[in-house]
Amino acid sequence: MIRDIQARFTVMRLATIIGVSTALLAVAFVALSFYITQQMIRPSFYEHRTPAMGLSPSEGSVNPQVDYAIAFESVEFPAADGQTLRGWFVPGDNPTSAVITVHGGGGDRRSYLSMLPSLHNAGYPVLLFDAREHGISDGKGLGISIGYREHQDVISAVDYLVGERGFKNIGAVGTSQGAISVMLAAAADLRISPVIAQSGATNLTDLLHANPMLSPLPRSLVHLFVTHFYIRQGADWDTAVVGGPGPIDVIKNISPRAVFLIHGDQDQLIPVDHTLRNFKEAGEPKTLWVVEGGEHRELRSYVGEEYDKRVIAFLGLHLGTVP
Repeated sequence: MIRDIQARFTVMRLATIIGVSTALLAVAFVALSFYITQQMIRPSFYEHRTPAMGLSPSEGSVNPQVDYAIAFESVEFPAADGQTLRGWFVPGDNPTSAVITVHGGGGDRRSYLSMLPSLHNAGYPVLLFDAREHGISDGKGLGISIGYREHQDVISAVDYLVGERGFKNIGAVGTSQGAISVMLAAAADLRISPVIAQSGATNLTDLLHANPMLSPLPRSLVHLFVTHFYIRQGADWDTAVVGGPGPIDVIKNISPRAVFLIHGDQDQLIPVDHTLRNFKEAGEPKTLWVVEGGEHRELRSYVGEEYDKRVIAFLGLHLGTVP
């Protein structure tokens, strides 16, 4: 009888240890997941400002008129959820075709300001705008969504250019998060053609798993972090569970509209393999440019004038030729 009591006590103690350990592991996982998704949503470089505050003074540029003596208009237009998106519209000689520029995560409309003279000289009207939660566009405090909401803002920008400005042909240029956004937007909106995407990712799970701190973990575990990320962004359950869709899942839907993918082969944030895989899945016509020695940030500065020449040439070939 004593042995039975001792055996039961041992079993109960083991069960308690297992239960406590499981609970601690669950708490640790939730804490880790919250930390990781928080870094995705609000990285150290992220700052959302109000219109009263104005754009961050840290970018070193002001506006098209001050920087390049190019006239512009400050514009506002509604996002899909009714919030207000803000940006600059720069008129051009082309009466039917315009270009939208889409910044990366934590950036704002000025990310493509230095490329404006090239686009302007080529005659293209240009819309540079702040996505939700960026620059001085509205937001609900949800932070960066790495293309989930931002691609909807690209479509809203197309609505503005078509509905309010009367343009028929819309090209989209984006980098990093902006690249993800323009690919997702073009896959959903046939009015966007062509697409130029620099340093984009295949999907969020691949992007997160490429992080050196997370790459040793099983991909399935990293995918759970992505699911948590989408839940925090207010996504529906189906979207959160699959972790997407990502550009690699939908890029084929852009065809027969043209897509130009650009990536630096020394990109440590989003490895070049992401763009190579996206390119493989894309339909024709498609163009790939892998920049030797190019990194994630300042890729255009690294390349120099060749970057603008290739982009302008691609626009000249495909903008206004929607199949």
